[in-house]
Amino acid sequence: MFTPNQDDVRRFFCTTFSKHHDKLPLTPMEAIAADWISQHPEYHDHLSDEKAALVSEYTVEQAQTNPFLHLAMHLTIQEQVSI
Repeated sequence: MFTPNQDDVRRFFCTTFSKHHDKLPLTPMEAIAADWISQHPEYHDHLSDEKAALVSEYTVEQAQTNPFLHLAMHLTIQEQVSI
C-alpha cells in the first residue's frame, strides 16, 4: 500500500498544478486532482511554488487553511465514492 508523507503529497499537488498549467499529459489521478485544483483558485499561489510548499506550515492558530490537506480530502472522498 502506498503511504505518502507530507512532502510526497505536496509535491504531487504542485507537480499536478504545473503539468495542468503547462497542458502536459496527466495521469488519471492527476486529472482528478487537477479538477479539484481548478475549483480552488485561492490555492494556486501555494501550488505554484513547490519549494515554499515543502516548508510552509498551516496552523489553526494562524487562521490558515492547509491547501494540501483540503485538496487531499477532496481526492480521498472522490476515490471512496467511486469504489
